[in-house]
Amino acid sequence: MSAINQAVSDLSTEFFTVMRDPEKPIRIECDYFKQHPCPDVTPASVLAIVERRIAPTTNPDDVGLQSYVKWQLLSAVPDRFEVSLTTRAVQAYRRSPRLMYRPGVSVDDQRELEQLARGRMDDAAETIEHNIEARIGRFNKYNGPILKLRGALYKRLPVRYESIAAGVDDAFERVACGIEESETRPLIERLADDAREWMKGPSTNRETLTSLSTSVARLSKAKTTYYVGVKWKEDRRQLVWQTRTVSGDEKGTLSGLAADLTAAAARLDGR
Repeated sequence: MSAINQAVSDLSTEFFTVMRDPEKPIRIECDYFKQHPCPDVTPASVLAIVERRIAPTTNPDDVGLQSYVKWQLLSAVPDRFEVSLTTRAVQAYRRSPRLMYRPGVSVDDQRELEQLARGRMDDAAETIEHNIEARIGRFNKYNGPILKLRGALYKRLPVRYESIAAGVDDAFERVACGIEESETRPLIERLADDAREWMKGPSTNRETLTSLSTSVARLSKAKTTYYVGVKWKEDRRQLVWQTRTVSGDEKGTLSGLAADLTAAAARLDGR
């Protein structure tokens, strides 16, 4: 068995062991090939696995398995993919599994939660809180491996327009799905650093600068509000849902980047 196929087998076993027994330790770093170095495993061979399904399966944990194994395989790519692999790597990144929406984000979900609390008294709050916590647990369990895979993939993309544009779309989906700011912030900071590096290179032009500026400005304004729990309002004699809002630009990083991209495009116009 080749080293990379052995890695896939080992990592699949790891994943399902933890699914059967959550008390078993699971990797928190992208480190399989740091622990099992193998010079025969190249970035190109890793990408070939990341691009496809590992094995046909109808297992309900399939998305988690695919994401977990591919995330760990990327530990064999210590730096960014070579430029010749950019298109394939970006396509693999864009084809990573879609994220699950946080409970309480969608209109239908909010309507269901409102119905759950309607007419209930204060003593029902704990039961409702347990309900939303269970839903959030499923949300976190599903999205966790996907976010790790996406983060590891973006980190290894060459600094090119298509890479940054794909990262902006990833960040926008995270905000739309109600992913915590702590999960999105590292991606946004890396996006900003990459965009500023790319702006100084020879491959920029007015069209790409303007396009990226528009996308970044849109992301900077993105916000999603979701339900987080209920609170008894004595004056209204009812349980009321509390909300939280996540933003794509809580620290102003993106609005500043959009302005810089626009200014760079204007300079190319001679204005």
